[in-house]
Amino acid sequence: MWRIKSRGETNSAFTHLLKYVWDKGNFEGTYKDFYLQIREGLVNQHPQLLEFGKKIAGFDTEKPFTI
Repeated sequence: MWRIKSRGETNSAFTHLLKYVWDKGNFEGTYKDFYLQIREGLVNQHPQLLEFGKKIAGFDTEKPFTI
C-alpha cells in the first residue's frame, strides 16, 4: 500500500486524503461531498460509503463529523 510521511506519522493514501479534504475542520460540504472528494483522489483504491442499521434521514447531507 502507498504511504505518505506527514509530521513523523505514516498514513495510507486514504488517510492522507481524508485529512487533506477535511482541512482541520474547514471542509464545508456534506458526507457525500466528502466521500466523493476523497474517492476522486485515489487511483488504486475504491472506498465505499455504506449505511448499516437504521436509516438516518438527512445523514448524507450533514457536515461530516458533527453531532
